[in-house]
Parts: sequence; structure tokens; C-alpha cells
Amino acid sequence: MNRHRWLVLITIFWLTAFPQTVNAAPLLQAEAVEATVKFALVNLYLQPSQSSAVIGTVMAGWVCDVEGRNDATTWLLVTCGARRGWIDRRLVNVTGDLASALVLDANVLTVLPPAAAIPAPTATTLPATPPPTFNGWKVSYFNNPNLQGDPVAYADVSFIDFRWGYESPMPVVPVDYFSARFERTLDLPPGYYQFTIQTDDGARLWLDDRLIVDEWHGATGSTYTSGALLNGRYTVRLEFLELVALASIRFTYEYSPQTPPWTANYYNGAPTRGELLYTQLENAGTVQLERNWNFASPLPDAVPVDFWNGRWTGQFYFEGGNYYFRARSDDGVRVYIDQTLVIDAWRDGYTDMANRFVGIGSGKHTVTVDYYDRTGQAFLQIWWYKDTTMPGVTP
Repeated sequence: MNRHRWLVLITIFWLTAFPQTVNAAPLLQAEAVEATVKFALVNLYLQPSQSSAVIGTVMAGWVCDVEGRNDATTWLLVTCGARRGWIDRRLVNVTGDLASALVLDANVLTVLPPAAAIPAPTATTLPATPPPTFNGWKVSYFNNPNLQGDPVAYADVSFIDFRWGYESPMPVVPVDYFSARFERTLDLPPGYYQFTIQTDDGARLWLDDRLIVDEWHGATGSTYTSGALLNGRYTVRLEFLELVALASIRFTYEYSPQTPPWTANYYNGAPTRGELLYTQLENAGTVQLERNWNFASPLPDAVPVDFWNGRWTGQFYFEGGNYYFRARSDDGVRVYIDQTLVIDAWRDGYTDMANRFVGIGSGKHTVTVDYYDRTGQAFLQIWWYKDTTMPGVTP
């Protein structure tokens, strides 16, 4: 056997016995990128935006495969078992090189996979833990519209004035179909309190266990009011409902040490009075009775903008003597003292009328003001003062 043949046989044996010594370049594999959900309940969206449709939810502890990202890397396209959608980057912990993930178009989810049940993670998902104390309003957020289950988040706020628009109050709260509860204990000096809620959508207001506003339904920019004579410590609870689209809630209250002098009744119809729509106590204004509704309703959601009637009744102390009564309005107005008609301008349009009443007896008398608004601008001013310039009949 010649030398060349021996060399060939030795080479074949060596390659067969020791293949790992062959100098072959390894095949490079991309590192997997995963996202672990940080919060109790997080939405998956059709597009990388909270204003797009919610197509699923994932829970804390779930590990999802990252398929891609948007250009700013603020949203990730993830697959969590059979669920697939865009998720806010802030709501997950990422392992792996996120820069290696593909940049995807926002409309990549043209065909959605069918929803399928995914077993819950083995780790127990705990509800959000509230801070030990609250200095202002304690806010509890729920991931459903009916305040069900444990809150998913808490907050401590000094006042209630939120305009979330199309966004979520907190990352763990869905954009739509959520609810919130605001709670606070207030020490209130004796007097009259007028509560006002401006909301989109529904609201309920409780004083201790007494429900004083019950408007738990969808609405658009509605205002609700309620008043009460109060004195002492009260637990105030305001509940908020968000369904779809815009979300906002504002709560205020006004205090008067005295009971408002007027009882106001609002009716349908103008100039003829129809059904009673709403009754409440009301304060005076800069004069004995002053209102300027302009082109709006006096009580949105309770009284129409046009074609309505109002009656204000109150008791006032008069010194004995002669008095001037004056009325400015648009549209019609009538003023009575006890049962006597003092001013009669029951007609459409602007009115500025005064009349002198001779011989009012000393003591309390009932003043009644009737008013109607047909269309257009609406305002009302009623005031009176004692006539000290001319003699008259004094009882």
C-alpha cells in the first residue's frame, strides 16, 4: 500500500471518529423576546392605541411572546397563548433584546385568531393594595362598570375634577366600561349644602347610607344637583360609571349658613304651566331673586331649554310701610305678595317694570314669583326696597 493511500485512509478514520473537530461555522439563532404582564388586568388592542378596539385581556404573571413593536417601541404586538394583540410597553417586563423585534405596521391584525380559554397562571393574582391612609378622597378603580369585585387600583386625590377624554385613568384600568368610587369623611358646620355633579356617564351620590343622586346610566355631559340641610360628620360616597367614548367627572358643593329663602318649582310649558318637573331650594343671588340662564336650561336633564315655567315661593320679613317692587325678565313674569298681584307682565320678550305697594304690615309675608321662558334668552331679576321718600299709608 503506497503512502498516498495510507494518508487517505487515516483522514477518513479521523473525520469519522471525531466529527466535532470539523471547523464548521455554527448556525446563528435570534434571541427570543418575551413580555411578562405586570398588572392585575391589562387590555389587548387591535392597534397600538388606547382609542382602538379592545380585543382581549391578559392577567398579571402571564408570559407572552413578542412578535414585534411599533416604531417608537411604546407598543408591542404579543401572543399570549391563543390571545394576540397590541399591549402598552409600560405594562410589561421585557426579557430579551427588544431592539431586535420587528417594527410592524399598526394594521397588522387584519385577521384575528379565535378566542380560546387560557388556564390561569399558577401564581395567585392578588388585588391592588390600598395605601394605609388617605389624606383626601380615597379613589377605588374597578375594571368593570358595576363596582364588582376587588379594585384594580387606588388613588388619593384632593378634589374630584377629571377629564380623561378617550384615555384611561390609570394603566391598569380599561379605557371603557370601568367604574370608580370616591370616598371621604367630612365635618360639616350647620347649614345648607348644594351638591353638583357634572359627569359623562353615570353617577350616584350617598350621604352616609342615604342616596341623594341616582343617575346610574349612560349620558353625555350631564349635570345633576341635590341639596340638603346638614350638620355634623358625614361619609360622602360618589360612584362613577364609564361606558364608552368620553369619560369625565366633576363634583363640587356650595355652603350657605342659612336655609335658602326660595323653594323653586320647574314645570313644562310656556306660557301655560304643564307638569311639575323638579323642585329644589335655591339661594337668592345679588338681589332678592336673580337668575341668568342665557340660552341654556336651568336644570339640564330635568328642564328643557325652551318652553318651561318656574315658580319661586319664599317668606320674607318686612318692616311696616310702603315698598317698591321691580322685575326685569325675558320672557313673562308675575310677582305676588301674599295673594296680591304686584307686577303683571305675562308676555313674551323683555320686561322692566316697577310698582309701588302701599301699606305692607310689619312681619313675615309670602312672596311668589311666576316666570316662563318661551324661546331664546332667559333671565329673571326680582327685588324690592322700602319707600322712604314719599308718605303713604302705614298700618
